[in-house]
Amino acid sequence: AEASAAPPGSDGVVYLPYISGERCPVSDLEARACFVGIDMGTGRPQMCRAVLEGLCFAVRSLLELLPAEQAACAAAAEAGGTSGPRPADAGALPLVLVGGVAASATLLQTLANVLQREIRVPLAPQHAPALGAARLAFAAMRGAAGESDSAPMPACARSAFPDATLQSLYERRYSAFCALHPALRDTFPRLRS
Repeated sequence: AEASAAPPGSDGVVYLPYISGERCPVSDLEARACFVGIDMGTGRPQMCRAVLEGLCFAVRSLLELLPAEQAACAAAAEAGGTSGPRPADAGALPLVLVGGVAASATLLQTLANVLQREIRVPLAPQHAPALGAARLAFAAMRGAAGESDSAPMPACARSAFPDATLQSLYERRYSAFCALHPALRDTFPRLRS
């Protein structure tokens, strides 16, 4: 709830969510979580929002590794657009947010804004991971070739749609997020010795 009291972009505070090191997209077990950009005006709301934004930036960095995302980003760059996330109206499929984190409306909207695509939450999102595993097992047991041969997807309980006016802000913040690990890579091990 505190995160929603801070504006998008967290007044310039960026969080690296490396509490246990980082494994992907960079492999660095020495990396540690940190806040960058704190000043005298920074309070708990900005830090809470920065944590959510840092998690969303980490999701984006993983999504960009998927071949379909790489192709879409390259096509957008060739067409004169950004190399960042595809706009929601450019054919990007919605993502489904599951588990306990799906209870946070602020996280849901922040993820939609950072990724610039629709994010859906199914009914009973806390049970969705187990349900997904059961669907895969069901399909494997039946030798199902496609989704029509497996159990139906759970109904969508709610969705968040991206705010296009925040795309530029989140592009800048994501760029800063991506630059921080290389800048701090040699510092992390020294903090632990």
